[in-house]
Amino acid sequence: MHHKLTRRDFLLGAGTAAAGLALGACVPPATPTTAPAAEATAVPVGGKLEWVNHLSAYPPSQPVWDAMKQGFEEKYPGWELVDYSMDPNEMTQQVVMMATSDDVPDMVMSDYVQNATWAYAGALEPLDDYFSQEVREDYVGWEVSVVKGKWYGLTMNGGTLIPIWNRVVLEMAGRDPDKAPSNIEEFEETLAAIAELGTDEEGNKIWPFLTDVYQHYVVCLRFLPFVWGNGGDLWDEQDNWTVNTQENIDTLTWFAGLAEREWIPVGTKTQDNRQIVAKDLAGGYIDGPWAKGLWRDLSGIGDEFYSHTLPSTYPDGKAGISPSIVWGNTIVMMKGSKNKEMAKNFMEYITSTPEILKTYNKEMGHLSCRKSHLRDDPYWEGDWWNAGFKEALLSARGLHWGIPKFQAGLEEVGRAVQAACQGKDPKAALDDATVRISEMQE
Repeated sequence: MHHKLTRRDFLLGAGTAAAGLALGACVPPATPTTAPAAEATAVPVGGKLEWVNHLSAYPPSQPVWDAMKQGFEEKYPGWELVDYSMDPNEMTQQVVMMATSDDVPDMVMSDYVQNATWAYAGALEPLDDYFSQEVREDYVGWEVSVVKGKWYGLTMNGGTLIPIWNRVVLEMAGRDPDKAPSNIEEFEETLAAIAELGTDEEGNKIWPFLTDVYQHYVVCLRFLPFVWGNGGDLWDEQDNWTVNTQENIDTLTWFAGLAEREWIPVGTKTQDNRQIVAKDLAGGYIDGPWAKGLWRDLSGIGDEFYSHTLPSTYPDGKAGISPSIVWGNTIVMMKGSKNKEMAKNFMEYITSTPEILKTYNKEMGHLSCRKSHLRDDPYWEGDWWNAGFKEALLSARGLHWGIPKFQAGLEEVGRAVQAACQGKDPKAALDDATVRISEMQE
């Protein structure tokens, strides 16, 4: 049973929370795994384990939650898993308020942005003492949830943002539908060939490529791997922002040129882009594995649309690399939890049990969060979708979410990218972003 936690329900339950604290289906058979085992902990007699999430009320994910709840309660008799669904747009503020109340949940499903915010607010329990270093380092992107030297978020599912090409459009343009562009030269050649298609029979423009140049924060996430491929970065080893370097200016100049040639649109939203590519009106789009079911539903042809897709890594830049960004959900333990040892057991159980992770993959597209699973279990090479994302995920980079006001900095870089794509000089755009980021950190 899932519980929808409304804003009113929460405020009543939070009691003395201060408003001023708000901050800016069948389970497949198990497969043996070589994942490092977490340390055994004492199992309390029984009780309720509560966690807040934003997906348990989402119908396509129902088999995942059912598998988690049933498996966990069978493994730990006497324990009941109770989950509360919360609007993700309200979670960041409300979880901080929960931390000051008498009714604190044991765990929260989160993302990397929220982890940093909650850690700085003192709402989370560090996980360093609950998992060994060997176990911790087997999780994809574990280092992304380190804030001020402490580790707070256990990666819950594996994901990354990569180009997903449309085989139908590639073939229409005379390109090999089974081979994605592997470097920037091939990338440009492919986009130029698709641009020659013009429109479909109904007059709809066929876009060579899609990426978000609308929401500033999202813009930066999709643009950054091109920066890395060109040998640049937005931060140095001391976590200082390095936005307006020559490498970054060169990359933005090239990227803005794609918009100038109308090879990518400026101003379309994520949902618009998914609709366009699902209707075979674009050569490709940068998205994550969680979009698998969304694209299928938007296409109107069901599972047949999967044969239209070709996940790939980013094209290699002059640096000869094509890393993408680690992305996905995490699960955190609340500092005020009264069941910390059992919370640790649950966190380890749902992120280490192969049948649960495979159910997650089948229903929603996410990959395993454990590197050993991805390397050693043949399941993750079982189809083109998993194989494409697996390759990218194992080489993906994490972002520096522990930097104060990090998301605000990403927003400024995203604004610079959008401005350049709308005609502003790329160097001036990045210079302006550098000034604004510096002002924020003073």
